[in-house]
Amino acid sequence: MQSDPICNSSGCTQYLFPENKNKGYPKNYPVPNFGMDRTTAGDLENIPVAEKIIGQRWTSMGTEENKEKFHNKAKDVDYNFDPALDHNIVVS
Repeated sequence: MQSDPICNSSGCTQYLFPENKNKGYPKNYPVPNFGMDRTTAGDLENIPVAEKIIGQRWTSMGTEENKEKFHNKAKDVDYNFDPALDHNIVVS
């Protein structure tokens, strides 16, 4: 953990790791949770209104409908990942 890739095995003193100094500032203190931001809460309240205006429900990617719609068809193909080499390549 203390080896430096810049220096060789004979050692060098030019590029040393800094000594571990215990800082006096607080660490691992609790952070208060004030709940959801008002802007985000307002945006979430407006989603049903927007869906009603456009006449379409906005769905997340995790629904069955979207899984079928955005399915990667290339994953359905059984590719040969170890094809036989051409005769000319084998000979050379």
